[in-house]
Order: sequence, then C-alpha cells, then structure tokens
Amino acid sequence: MKLRNFNILFLALIIFLIILIVGIFIVQKFFQQERIKEVSEKEERLFTLGNDQVDKAVQEYLLLQKIFSWRTMDESRNFCVFEKIDSENDLFPFYLWVRCGEFIMQNNKLQELSGMSGPAKIDYPNELSFYDLDKFFHTVPRAGSLYAEDIKNIFPLNLQKQINNFNSQAINERIENIARDSF
Repeated sequence: MKLRNFNILFLALIIFLIILIVGIFIVQKFFQQERIKEVSEKEERLFTLGNDQVDKAVQEYLLLQKIFSWRTMDESRNFCVFEKIDSENDLFPFYLWVRCGEFIMQNNKLQELSGMSGPAKIDYPNELSFYDLDKFFHTVPRAGSLYAEDIKNIFPLNLQKQINNFNSQAINERIENIARDSF
C-alpha cells in the first residue's frame, strides 16, 4: 500500500512538473511575442518619415547617390535604411541617420562588402510634387577633422548631441535583416 501511494504521489509530482514546464514555456512565448511586437512598432516609428511615398522616394534617392551606395561586386545587392533623428519634424528638410550597405550571400552566410553609416540632411524643393528623384539634394558632414564643424553647420543645435551619441545597433540590425530576407 505504501509503495502504491508513493507511486501515485511520484506520478502526480511528475505530471505537475510537466504542466509547470509547459506553462512557463507558454508564458515565455507570450512575452517574447509581445516584445517582438513592441520592437516592431518602435522600429516603424523610427524608420519612417510618416508617408510611404516619401519613404520610398528617399530610399531610392539614397540608393542612387554614390556617397551613400556603391558596388564593388556585380552579384552584390545594395540596401539603404534610415532613422529619423528629428522626431518632431514632418516636413523637408529631414535630418536622418542613413545606413547603406552592399551585401552578398556567401556559403549561406550574409556578408557585407562595403557600406556607410552617418547623419544626413535630405531636402526637396516642393513637397507637393511627385518626388522627382533629380530634385532631391543632400548635405552630409565631411570626414576627419572637419566632421565636428560640419555637424554644427548642417544640423540644428537640438540634434547635434543626438548625432554625436547615436547608437547604430538598431539600424545595423534592420539593414542586415532586410538584406538577409532579400536573398
């Protein structure tokens, strides 16, 4: 009788542990999905100018400009993404952190061949037009010792600290994900 009670108790304990482990797994999955949703919503706000047509036109413009996007291999693909630095401004000029890269897939592994990352002022003369790519223009800081001076001359004072402390982790992950998904 004792052995039978022990076996029943042991079996109940095993069932309880299995239910507990499955419950923990379900809760973790739920919170992971909520976090992914939260990050996705945050990224949507960061990586848009608020209008799909403007987003697409600016992205196409960046891909056409040699200072942002270039190729070193024929079989590579180029991508550009941007993060809006000035979240308060919904009109041109836009102050962006631009991240462009040239990628290939080699041995089932994504490889970046070349790229750039940096702040840029993107402007357009007439917001009511259909975004002629030839009418866009940009201003970017020069490299080296002139960089700090150009940041002061190109960007409003309230954005300069943001630019100097920019964390590129999210924008780097975004361009890599877009590149990986395209191959």
